[in-house]
Amino acid sequence: MPRLALLADIHGNLQALEAVQRDLEQQGADRVVVLGDTVGYGPNPRECLERAADIAEVILLGNHEADLIRLDPDMDVEKELRDWTGAQLAGLPAWDALVRRAAAIGIEEAASHVEDGIQLVHGSPDAPVTQYIWPAHSCQYLVFNHQIGLRLSGFLDEFEQPIGFCGHTHTPAVLTEYAHHGMFDPYESHLEWNRNKSFLSPEALFVVPLGSVGLRIPDGARLVINPGSVGQPRDGDTAASYAIFDGCSVAFRRVPYDSTPTLSSLAALPIDEELRQDLITRLTRGE
Repeated sequence: MPRLALLADIHGNLQALEAVQRDLEQQGADRVVVLGDTVGYGPNPRECLERAADIAEVILLGNHEADLIRLDPDMDVEKELRDWTGAQLAGLPAWDALVRRAAAIGIEEAASHVEDGIQLVHGSPDAPVTQYIWPAHSCQYLVFNHQIGLRLSGFLDEFEQPIGFCGHTHTPAVLTEYAHHGMFDPYESHLEWNRNKSFLSPEALFVVPLGSVGLRIPDGARLVINPGSVGQPRDGDTAASYAIFDGCSVAFRRVPYDSTPTLSSLAALPIDEELRQDLITRLTRGE
């Protein structure tokens, strides 16, 4: 199987995307797909979408692209940022192509894609634009362990293919059945995992890896893989995150980059001051 690079949640962060591109050239991926939210939050939506269209065979809609198409009149503080982003994308062929595709097949359908035994989606199969595949808040993990485990198993069941990929949460993760816990053997995989964000139950495992790590996929395993966010990670690590899948294994890649130009551009955005500072804080803290 060709080596498939999975990018998600670029969010208009050109410096992060360029760093990932350089790493991709060294890793030798054969194909690239983008799992949505190429724009939104970041200061370079036009450049990022144009770059994504150059390198990716598939670009899904995310909730930020959907918001630009739907133009929800009830948006409040983020409306300024949405409108500014939309103005930046005006006349861009790559954006016009996404809009035409959404008009032709529907926004939900444009946020998902199935090919060769894998299923790609921005959120979840049942709600491709909006649903977070996530085990809920960590304070609930022990008390509601069984219920959360069943909910995660439900997410697995939503996928029509054995291997699924999603974005939206901005956090790299692997969701699988408990039966495949062996793939996380630290002696074989050298896996270190985020114990605050990972969830373990007799029904399902949701494991958030730390750093760059490769995992072998057991035969017959059902997995949902989130490559993390290129442009706005939220797992406490500011390095850009993406993944490479070759059919037998998945490699999570963390790529440090100089965020100074991005932060400077964010500081100059003509938007609400509180939102601007929130975006800067998220980028500098990785949360």
